[in-house]
Amino acid sequence: PFVKRINILVGMGNESKRILRGIGVLNNNIFILQNFHDPNIYKISTDNIYWDIIYVGMLNHRKGVNYLIEALNICKNSYNLVIVGDGPQKSKLKALVSQMSLNDKIEFVGEVDNVNKYLSQSRLLVLPSKMEGLPAVAIEAMYVGLPAILPNICDIPTYFKHGRECLLFNPGDIITLARYIETILENELTYNSFKLAASNWSKVHQESWSLNNQIVLWNNVLQSSII
Repeated sequence: PFVKRINILVGMGNESKRILRGIGVLNNNIFILQNFHDPNIYKISTDNIYWDIIYVGMLNHRKGVNYLIEALNICKNSYNLVIVGDGPQKSKLKALVSQMSLNDKIEFVGEVDNVNKYLSQSRLLVLPSKMEGLPAVAIEAMYVGLPAILPNICDIPTYFKHGRECLLFNPGDIITLARYIETILENELTYNSFKLAASNWSKVHQESWSLNNQIVLWNNVLQSSII
């Protein structure tokens, strides 16, 4: 296979490494690196909160945004949601929102340049994806002290701990997703505990994922490939 002829393949975590090894990539050719995130551009919000829940990402089949809409529909309490992003499923998702009479609770804002602003004005990030690697927006949420509900797939559980800064659920499990939304948002003490853990998460990872550290790691990777 062509992958055996590649000198460098980069994954985000151990699960990525396992998958790459499973398709024939040699162990010595796999390197674990994270995307660089500048914590200085993220601020823990003191803004007014406008949204209970935020989703950020593409609107396509693998992102599973319909699961989030369906989960909101069965929540015992009423929450509002802002959907940031665009994609081929936008029309279908809007139709689903109308079908469930949630037009006054869910707003589609499309692609934006200031995702940080929307994160800062929200209480909870939810990513209902069927497939993910290590989603950048989950990291960005931590930097603004925003708790998250994330899919329990790929490299996500390597970096995010269930019950601490986030809750992890199996993709497509709408009942559990609805229950987790209520778990985090309905109790102030619980919410503040998740929020504090999210802020602490960013402090723990800030140095290892800094630009200077990533430059050192990439230099090591490139040097190792020189024969």
